[in-house]
Amino acid sequence: MPAGVLPRSIAVPAAAHRILGNFEQSAALLDASIETARLSGNAHVLAFNLFNRIFTAAWLGDVDTAKAFAQEALELGRELDASVVDAWITAAVAMTRLIDGDPQGAIDALVPLGTAKGLPGLPGTTRGYQLELLV
Repeated sequence: MPAGVLPRSIAVPAAAHRILGNFEQSAALLDASIETARLSGNAHVLAFNLFNRIFTAAWLGDVDTAKAFAQEALELGRELDASVVDAWITAAVAMTRLIDGDPQGAIDALVPLGTAKGLPGLPGTTRGYQLELLV
C-alpha cells in the first residue's frame, strides 16, 4: 500500500463519526492518522488530517486543541504547494478564531480567499459554511 493511503482513508470515517456526533471516536481516529502521517513524512496527508482534527476539536468544544492543530496546519501549509487543503485549513483557522472570540481574526483569515463575488478560493461544497462565518 502506498505511503499515505491509510491516513488519508481514515479521514472519511473520522468525518462521519464527527457528523454523527461521535466526537471522541473521530478524535481517536484522527489522532492515530496524524501520528501515522508524521511518521511517514507525508506532509499533504498530515495537513489533510490536521484540517479534519481542527473541526473535531472545535465541535468537542476544545478550543485550545483546535488552536494548536490550526497553528501546526498553518505552518505546514506554508511548506506545501497551493491546494484545496490550504483553503480548507484557512477556513478551519477562521472558524477556530471565531469560536475563540476573535471575529475580526476570522474575517482576516478568510478575506484573502475571496473576491467581490464571494470566496472562490474555497471549494463550493464548503463555501457556504465560510460565508456564514462572515455574517
